[in-house]
Amino acid sequence: MKRRNLFLGLLLAISCAIVGVGYATLTRELKIGGQLAGQKDDTNLMVKFVETEFFSIVTPESDSAIVATPTRTNDHAANIDVSGMTEIGDMAEVYFLVQNASAATDHLDATLATPNVIVNNGSQTAHDYNDDANVFKGEHFQITVEYVTTDDNLVDKSKAAGTGTVTGTTASLNAPIADPETAGQTIWVKTTIELIDVIIVDTFPTHNITISFTASTATE
Repeated sequence: MKRRNLFLGLLLAISCAIVGVGYATLTRELKIGGQLAGQKDDTNLMVKFVETEFFSIVTPESDSAIVATPTRTNDHAANIDVSGMTEIGDMAEVYFLVQNASAATDHLDATLATPNVIVNNGSQTAHDYNDDANVFKGEHFQITVEYVTTDDNLVDKSKAAGTGTVTGTTASLNAPIADPETAGQTIWVKTTIELIDVIIVDTFPTHNITISFTASTATE
């Protein structure tokens, strides 16, 4: 639920007046104080990867050696496997659709934070020559993660457009509406992997990519 601290103060005053010869007015004040506390339940915010809504595009498309395989592991996890890049400029673009599927009665609009990209080269974290959280620039690969709807950033025009709003490196997804019935908004998470320098070693270590981003509700 939205983060709120609820405080209740209730004042009940009763005044009694007794009128008579030789008697003064009597007043007694009664008070009730209290505090109400609640706790948020993060499970109410349901922002998830949409089942079956993912795809990839490789460049050059005529080069069958490049393989980019996206998979959805569960509602909150997905995977990308890319192989076969040999020439500078070889590229894979992978798209996953994310939706705010929270209950309409909860009114939980969501904000997606800037994605963070970390690459492990074997047993250690690969050096990043770039300061932007959503861009990793290594010795051989550059990886960029961004939110897109349609425009020119969504390569496959046959796919449904995202209905959310992109603001810089973040995005917002409105919650479903019960009346009139409207589905929660969606956005595409686009990951671009590009070979920027030739590989000259016979044994090239596997690069493990970790992309993370948080979804949160607005606070009041």
